[in-house]
Amino acid sequence: MLDITFRTAAHRDIPAMRELLMQMDLGNDEPLTLETLERAFVSIQNNRYHEIYVAVINGEPRAMFTMLIIQQLAHNAGISAQINNVVVDSSLRGQGIGKQLIAFAIDRARSAGCEKIILTSNAKRVDAHRFYDQLGFKRHGLSFYYDLE
Repeated sequence: MLDITFRTAAHRDIPAMRELLMQMDLGNDEPLTLETLERAFVSIQNNRYHEIYVAVINGEPRAMFTMLIIQQLAHNAGISAQINNVVVDSSLRGQGIGKQLIAFAIDRARSAGCEKIILTSNAKRVDAHRFYDQLGFKRHGLSFYYDLE
């Protein structure tokens, strides 16, 4: 089994996070630049309810996710965690890293007092959907977006 350490992402992790995010192949027209990612990283760092976590293997971030803690009004005004940007380096998939990453995310959400985790995944990521199903996530509702550009 691989030796994995989970931690909050640091500024020095931005290039590795970019490489991970580029592996998601979400059909974006333009590649994610380091400058764009750095701006987003700083914005997330400045929000006490939003975190970026990395899984470090052999000294390098090789998996990641973001977590946003949300105070709900409905659902008994409970607290939820929304996790996004879940990705494991493609060369390491199938080795249990994703399962450990999600277990870490669940632990962090519980520690924050959350009652549930909301997870979104691009419709094209069928393998990821099977993975989330296997971990006990339930498919719920529909997702909509409105493009402002």
